Amino acid sequence: MKTAAIALMALTLSGCAGFEPTPPVALTTAFDAAAFAWSTKPGGNTVTGDALLRTRGGDVKTCAGLNVTLLPATPYTAEYIWRRFGSEDGGYSGNVDVGPITLAPDLDRFRRSGVCDAQGVFTFANLPDGAYYVIATVTWEVPEMAGYYSYMSLQGGDIAKRVEVKGGETAKLTLTA
Repeated sequence: MKTAAIALMALTLSGCAGFEPTPPVALTTAFDAAAFAWSTKPGGNTVTGDALLRTRGGDVKTCAGLNVTLLPATPYTAEYIWRRFGSEDGGYSGNVDVGPITLAPDLDRFRRSGVCDAQGVFTFANLPDGAYYVIATVTWEVPEMAGYYSYMSLQGGDIAKRVEVKGGETAKLTLTA
């Protein structure tokens, strides 16, 4: 009897929304390292800014202490941004909005990564002329209750924006949804 109850509960939970794994997303654009070559040259441009989201209660959460990434804009990264954020210009992606996207390992050679400072500000300096995608993580934990059990629920997600710099300029961005 106990085994049958456990099996019934497992079967019931497996059919519930939220328990279905999101299917992986495959990029159709081939990774081409030559398309990224321009981004490895030294330059005099800077991309700086902040990232924030507003909670349901009206509080502002920033990317302070969280990851920020800069990707050169190429056909490969444009497809990635489009599939993940819904537009080639960027957007917002919550923690469960899209399935896992496997990126080419060679992309790491061209990706710049950092962490937002205590005020939620990021800076990428010495960039060559060109277009880039900035992706910042803005997440926070919220206590939740499920019956007698409490747990922490992760809220927020990632925000992306396309930016172009040239001629030694500094582009200042605010990433928000």
